[in-house]
Amino acid sequence: MEQQKVSITETNFGGIVYSSDGMETFSDHALCPHPLMAHHKPQCQHQQQSPDAITGGGDGDCGTSGNGRQRQSGFLVKRLNAKKTMAEISIPGMRAVFGLGSSLIRRVIWIVILITCFGIAVVQVRDRVIYYMSTPVTVNVRVSRNETLPFPILSICNKNMFNMTAMRILKTEKANLITRTNGTVLSQKEIDNWDVADLVGVRGYNVLELWNFISHSLERMIIECFFGRNKTCEERGKWTRIYNYMGVCYSYTLDSVVDTTGLFNNFYLRLHDVEPLAYKGDASGWKLLIHDRKDSPLVILRSHGTTLYRGWAKDMRVFVRQFRTLNTESRQCSDDHDYSYSKCVAQCFSRAVTDATTCRLPYIDADTVGAVKLCNDSQTYAAANDKDMTYDDIEEEYGYTAIPLLCDIGGSLGLLLGASVLTFFEIIEAISAALFHLTAMFTTCCCLMVKPSKVPGQL
Repeated sequence: MEQQKVSITETNFGGIVYSSDGMETFSDHALCPHPLMAHHKPQCQHQQQSPDAITGGGDGDCGTSGNGRQRQSGFLVKRLNAKKTMAEISIPGMRAVFGLGSSLIRRVIWIVILITCFGIAVVQVRDRVIYYMSTPVTVNVRVSRNETLPFPILSICNKNMFNMTAMRILKTEKANLITRTNGTVLSQKEIDNWDVADLVGVRGYNVLELWNFISHSLERMIIECFFGRNKTCEERGKWTRIYNYMGVCYSYTLDSVVDTTGLFNNFYLRLHDVEPLAYKGDASGWKLLIHDRKDSPLVILRSHGTTLYRGWAKDMRVFVRQFRTLNTESRQCSDDHDYSYSKCVAQCFSRAVTDATTCRLPYIDADTVGAVKLCNDSQTYAAANDKDMTYDDIEEEYGYTAIPLLCDIGGSLGLLLGASVLTFFEIIEAISAALFHLTAMFTTCCCLMVKPSKVPGQL
């Protein structure tokens, strides 16, 4: 039987032979030589892979003839050069996409991987840019020594909002007035159901005068008050009546600055409450708040104050801190030296109450809301008092999300190992290809070890 000759054109790229029949084989099989390499002879072999070898002008099987084929070969050279340039980009996976020996499935897989990783990189870069544009700041804390310090303000409120004894006096006067005017005798249950709004106008009181009458007396609440050794509070400072949405409260302000610390500048205060009745089930005790002179205790006294119950003692220590913030575009600083966060909260709270009502309560400053009159009748007072409710909205958020985690991991791997996500895909691909070629070589060796059956000769 004659041996059939097979024409195969082979091109060598980096140790791998690419044949014209679309098969890919290794150029050096030391263990199992290719059976066709010893018998098959190509009709035309190229000594060097170059543009001249591809566009040779001969009329043979491997050359080109005619201007059309020369232009086509020139286009092929440019295309191969473009692919080679793209494949040489130092990005993992580019060689797999633009390499001459890559199959279609391999190209598609690596294109998907590159597009996915590029999209993730765009998201990470965008996150970092937005974070940078937000002008993040770093807070530095240091201890500074000063010769004198201003003593903060102490504000106290009775948790029992109003003095029920004073309210019962006004309720009795209103009931007697109704009896004298209309002859109607009210039951004690009806009188007890009256609230503060029903007492507006009694004795001709407006809401401010009413609050002052039914407030807790400071003299009845304070038993002892000292600032320093043998110095009463009145000798060193003064008490001021303030209006809070907890009722009528009091603040103590020191007239002078503090030049020493320790026992000689302790503020000692002893309180007691002799009122047996509670307003709407309010608990007994007091709310205490130590705050800066610039702060407003309107809202923070209830939300950030310390509770002191009857029969309890509480030791409160003061630390002075000074904050210096940066004036950025997103967080612009105010030129007002009297500005404070608590004042801003108090102003927002006051505006929210007056926007929903037609009058203002005593704790709302007229300078904040403008020309809004005090509530002078029961209906407007009740409407304004119903809007007087606040709550603290506290929400937890993750301080370290997935994007910073990926950035930190990628930065560490890239800095120490020069690796990335694409590098791991290349490792997986290399291991898979190595296993595939080893399997193919093992199969070929096994096939060559099997002897072919003999063909009987002709007689």
